[in-house]
Amino acid sequence: MKNFKLYLCLAALAACQGGKEPAEDIRPVEPDPEVVQDIPYIRRVDIDLTEGEKLIAQQSRIFAFDLLQTVHRNEDSQKNIFISPLSLNLALLMLNNGAAGGTQKELENILGGGTVSNETLNTFAQKMVKAMQELDTRAVFESANSIWIRKDFPVLELFKETNRQYYEAEVRNEDFALPSTLGLINGWVEEKTHGKVPQILTGIDPSALMYLINTLYFKGLWEYPFAKEATVDKPFYNPDGSTPALPTMHAVRTDHVLQTELFSMMELPFGNRAFSMVILLPNEGVSLDAVLESLNAETWEQYLADLPKKTYTVNLQLPRFTIEYEKTLNDDLKALGLPAIFENSDFSRINADAGLFVSSVLQKTFAQVDETGMEGAAATLIGMVGANINEEVPPSLDFHVNRPFLFFIKEQSTGIPFFSGVVKHPD
Repeated sequence: MKNFKLYLCLAALAACQGGKEPAEDIRPVEPDPEVVQDIPYIRRVDIDLTEGEKLIAQQSRIFAFDLLQTVHRNEDSQKNIFISPLSLNLALLMLNNGAAGGTQKELENILGGGTVSNETLNTFAQKMVKAMQELDTRAVFESANSIWIRKDFPVLELFKETNRQYYEAEVRNEDFALPSTLGLINGWVEEKTHGKVPQILTGIDPSALMYLINTLYFKGLWEYPFAKEATVDKPFYNPDGSTPALPTMHAVRTDHVLQTELFSMMELPFGNRAFSMVILLPNEGVSLDAVLESLNAETWEQYLADLPKKTYTVNLQLPRFTIEYEKTLNDDLKALGLPAIFENSDFSRINADAGLFVSSVLQKTFAQVDETGMEGAAATLIGMVGANINEEVPPSLDFHVNRPFLFFIKEQSTGIPFFSGVVKHPD
C-alpha cells in the first residue's frame, strides 16, 4: 500500500466512542508548537461500510480475540505477546485469492464468516486500509504487501492481478537459490516497517515456491501526553514474584474508566481520536487468563459502549515498555479452523499443477510505548511449497498499571483491534 507520510501532534483529551462530542469539562491541552507546526487538524469520521462489509468487520473482531486467546494458550506463561490480527488477516486475504474448493471455504469462514463473496472481502480490505491511512493527518498508519515467486515457477495471472488491484501488492520473480534474494526480502520488510522488523527470514527454504508478505506500521502521539519529568521508577509485580523498579509514566486527568468484576478498562487516544490504546488491567487477585478468556467480539463491543458512562479524576500510572515478538502461527491457525491451507490444500487458482500448500505462517512484531505515544510494526509472512461528564469534580480513582495487563490498538469507528498485546514484564 502507499506510504502516507503523516505527522502527529497533541490535541484535547476525550475518550468518547463512536464520534460523540468530547465532554465539556475535558479541556484541550495546548499543542507543542515544535511538534504541530502547520499540520492541519481533520475531524475524525467513521469508516462508511456496506451491510456486507459490516459483517466482515464483525468477523475481523471475532478473529482478533480468537487469535489472541489461542496464541496466549500456546505461549510460554512468562512471555510477553504482541501480535497483529489485521496483518495476518490481510496476508490470508491475499492467499484466499488463490484458494479453491474446501480450502477457500475454510478461509472465507475465518475471514468473512462464510456469508460474503470473495470480491466483497477484497473490497472491504481495500477500503479499510485506504481509510485508515487517511483518517488522521496527525497519526501514521501504513500497510504494504508483496508476493515473492521463485524464478520460473508459473503463477496464474489472475491471482497476481487481483492482489495488485486490491492490495497494491508488489509481485517479484526472484531466484530463490541466490543469497542476495534473502537480503531483498528482508530489506523490503525492514523498509516497510521503518526498521522495526529488520529481518523476517533467516534463510530461504530450498523447497519454497512463494512468499506472501504483509507489513503494518503505526505511530501515534498521545492526544494527551505524559510529562517526562513525571516519570519515576515504580515497582511492577511480575507473575514470577519479582518486583523490578521500572520507569513509570504518571498523569492525573479527568477521564472514563470502566470497572467490572474482572478488570478496569481505560482508553488512551492518539491524534484526532481515530486510533487509541485500550488498556485492560486485571483486578487484584484476578489472572490475565481469566480476563483474556472473558473477551470476545460481543463483550468487546459492550465494554466499549459502557466505557464512557462513568468519569473519574484518574491517577494514571503506566510503565514505558518495548516488546519484540515473533511467532510461527501454524498450530494456532489450525486450531482456529484453517487446517486445509497446510495439508490437502487446493490453491489451484495460483497454480493448478504444483500441489501447493502453506508451509509456515510467521509473524514478527515490535511495540514501543513512552511519554509521547506508541510506535508499532508487524510483518506477516506466508510461505508456500508444493505437494461524557458533569461539571462537578468526579470521584478519584487510581489506575496504576503495576502488574500484567492487556492492551489493544484499535480503529475507532469499527472497533477493530489491529494490534493486541499481553504485557507480563515490561522490562
